[in-house]
Amino acid sequence: MKKLGKQTKALIVCEIVMMISRMFLDTFLVAYFFQLTNQNVTIISIYYILAHGITALIFWLGGDVIKTKNKTKVYQVGMFLNCIYVLVIGILGEKCKDFYVLLGILYGISQGVYWLGGHAFRSLLIPFEDTKNYISITSILNQIVKITVPILIGTSIELTSFKEVAIAIFILTIIQIIASKKLIQEEDKSVGFNLLHYMKKLNELGLKAQGIKRQYKIAFFEGINSSLMKTLITIVIIMAFHTSFNLGALTTVFSILTIIANMIYKKNYKEKHSKAYIIICTVFPILSVIGLLVEINVVTVILYNIVNAIFIAILENIRDTKRYNCVNKEELEGYKIEHQSMYEICLGLGRVVAYTVLLIVGLLNDIIWFKLLLFMVTLCYIPSSINLYKSNQKEEIKKS
Repeated sequence: MKKLGKQTKALIVCEIVMMISRMFLDTFLVAYFFQLTNQNVTIISIYYILAHGITALIFWLGGDVIKTKNKTKVYQVGMFLNCIYVLVIGILGEKCKDFYVLLGILYGISQGVYWLGGHAFRSLLIPFEDTKNYISITSILNQIVKITVPILIGTSIELTSFKEVAIAIFILTIIQIIASKKLIQEEDKSVGFNLLHYMKKLNELGLKAQGIKRQYKIAFFEGINSSLMKTLITIVIIMAFHTSFNLGALTTVFSILTIIANMIYKKNYKEKHSKAYIIICTVFPILSVIGLLVEINVVTVILYNIVNAIFIAILENIRDTKRYNCVNKEELEGYKIEHQSMYEICLGLGRVVAYTVLLIVGLLNDIIWFKLLLFMVTLCYIPSSINLYKSNQKEEIKKS
C-alpha cells in the first residue's frame, strides 16, 4: 500500500475524531438529558429544534463564504467550535439540563460550520493518487470505531462519570484541531453562491432535474426518520435497559450488524436489483415496529434495533450514493455547493418538523403517543423510499 501524504493522514484523523465526538453527543448526551430530566423528552426536543434549525440556516447564509473563500479555514473553525461545545458540556456536567437552550444553539452553530466546510472540500484536499487508500483506510477505521467506541464510552460513564468522559472527548477534539493544521487549500475563485439562481436553473431544466428535486424530498423525510429515529432508539434502549453501559454495549452489537449488512450489500448489490432492495429494506422496519406498539421491553427493543441495523443501513447506502452523484450534469457543474446546501436545508427542515412533533408528544406525557410517534416515524421511510424508487426508475429509462 502506497504511503499516504501528510494532508490525507491529517484529514483521516480529523474525520475519525469527529465521528467519535458525534457518537458521544448524539447518543450518550441524549441518554444523559433523558436520565437527568426523569425521562422528559421536551428538553431533548427543544435542544434539537434549535440545533437543526441553526444548522440549516448556516447552510443558507454561509454558501457564499464556502464557495468563494478558503474551505479549510471554515472546516477548522467548525472543529474549534465543536471543541468549545464539548468543553462546555464537560464543565456543566449535571447542569446541562439547565442550559439546554444555549447548548442547542452552540451545537447547531458548530455542526453547521463544520459540515459547511466538510461537505465542500474533501475531494479538493485528497490527491488523486491517495483516493483509493484513503477510502480503504477510513472504511476500516470507521468500522473499528463503531465497534469499540460505544461500549468504551458506555463503560467509562458507568465507572467514572459523564463529565469525565466529556473531558476525554474534549482532549480528542484538541488533537483534531492540531491535525487540521496540516490541511492546506488555496483560495477558490469560483463564481459566487446563489441558491435562488440554482433553483431557477432546476426549473429551467424541467424533467432533466426531476431526479435532483426528488433528492430534496428524500432529504426532508431523512430529517424526519433517520435523525429522529436515532434519538428515539436511544430513548427506548434507556427505557428498557436503564444504564449507559447497556446503551454502549447494544450500540456496539448493532454497529457490528450494520457493518456485516454493508459488507454483504457492497459485495452483492447490483443496480438492476435496486428496486427489490428498496422495497425489502422499507417493509421490514415497518413490520418490526409493531412489537414496540404492543410493549416497549427488552425483546421488542432488541428485535427492532436488529432489523434497523441491517435494513435501514442498506437503504441509507443507496440513498447517499444518489445524493452525491445526482448533480453530475454538464448544466449543473458549477452548482455543487448550492446542491449540498439545498440538501442540508431540506434535511434541517425535516429535523425541525420531527423534533417539534416530539416536543408535542413530550408535552402530552403519555406513552401511547410516544409509541404512535415511533410508528409514524418508521412509516416516513415509505415516501422517502418511493422517491428513491422513482429516481432509480428514471435512471434505468435513460440507460435503456
